[in-house]
Amino acid sequence: FRDLVRRLPAAVAESQPWLLRTAASSCRFIGDYEQALVWSRQALAASEGTDADLWAHAVHGVIVMLTSMGRLGEARSVAEDAVRRVPDEVQAGLRADLYAYLANICRLLGRLKQSARATEQALRLDAASSSLDTQGQALLNRARLALVRLEPTVALAAFLIVLRHAEEQQSPYYQVAAWAGLAQSHTSLGLLDAAGLALQRARAIHGSVGERPLDLQLSIVEGDLAQLRGEGRAAEDHYRRVLDESRENELPAAPVHAHLGLARAAANANEERK
Repeated sequence: FRDLVRRLPAAVAESQPWLLRTAASSCRFIGDYEQALVWSRQALAASEGTDADLWAHAVHGVIVMLTSMGRLGEARSVAEDAVRRVPDEVQAGLRADLYAYLANICRLLGRLKQSARATEQALRLDAASSSLDTQGQALLNRARLALVRLEPTVALAAFLIVLRHAEEQQSPYYQVAAWAGLAQSHTSLGLLDAAGLALQRARAIHGSVGERPLDLQLSIVEGDLAQLRGEGRAAEDHYRRVLDESRENELPAAPVHAHLGLARAAANANEERK
């Protein structure tokens, strides 16, 4: 789809901003964030003052692409501006999407209180429609916040809510994300068998999803679990796979976790040699 849109005459593409916004989403899925950002910004410019719903979709796309590229400060600035000046006629669900992604950005930046406030605002705005993505993103963020706060029992309960939502909506993506979070929660609680089973479920479903960030997240969790099982070499293999598959101009969360994992593995190996 990306290549098809690229072959269109510029005048034709620019006259179809919804097409550009859809093409941006397809680029994001394959990791071409630079092209996705270009098309999202073109759709945003074309919709300013003319199509409120497209404006909301397009600015959301800009925020997502900036985040995916690791430009978190810029993404937060755009997101905060968007929720301040979103047009009155924009659907509540689209408003909620903006708050849900602002919450995600704030968590990544360590602004946990702001992230929690934005999460709850997203859930309030979306209470009537209960959309898959808004609920999924907001509930996921609530659970991930608990992990960041070192509250694995709270996180476990929160990821189970995400899983129920994902199963009700028949969403493989959110099922994988929920199972991955459950594996992390079980690992933090020292429940290694339960963590292993959750990882198996996540990997089994992930075959039908195939999104890179989820794949890298699963490799990190696999490395952490292997390390707790005393399987240092296997843990290193998982972490190195993440580093091998990471790309420049991409959110560095996964490689940072991989480097930390390798450091822990090296420290454990040194202890064993003493």
